[in-house]
Amino acid sequence: MKKALVVLGVVFLAIVVLAAIVMAWGYYVLWASESEAKAYVDRTVPSIVTGWDAKALVAESAPELLQVAPPERLQPMFDGFAARLGPLKQYNGATRERYFVNLNPWNRFVTFGYVADAAFEKGPAKIRVGIIRRGGQWKITDFFVVSDALMPR
Repeated sequence: MKKALVVLGVVFLAIVVLAAIVMAWGYYVLWASESEAKAYVDRTVPSIVTGWDAKALVAESAPELLQVAPPERLQPMFDGFAARLGPLKQYNGATRERYFVNLNPWNRFVTFGYVADAAFEKGPAKIRVGIIRRGGQWKITDFFVVSDALMPR
């Protein structure tokens, strides 16, 4: 009985140590990626919304985004954003809202969610962006524009 408890204790301790190592690795990956992710968002979002260029979004899109929002459907939506919001006047930078680190050895990736405040000619907006890093490259998975100026009148 005592031997079984010792073995069970060693197994439990090994699981706890392994979990701590995985958590530390995940936080390291997060910490190492965060400044690069924010820089990517702060560089990419203004280039997309300055002229409401759907082609710029498509060029930076991950396959997940293009599955739910095909390129031919994006330009009419961006034309509506341009009409209702107008050109970009001020971009105030992005703030991280969420993150996820997948350390699966066969499919490693990091995702971040950011929200950016921006002022346009016809009103303010919040731009919510999800990004993913696979194989050392950042791509956009989500792109939402939220503004009272987009509401029906």
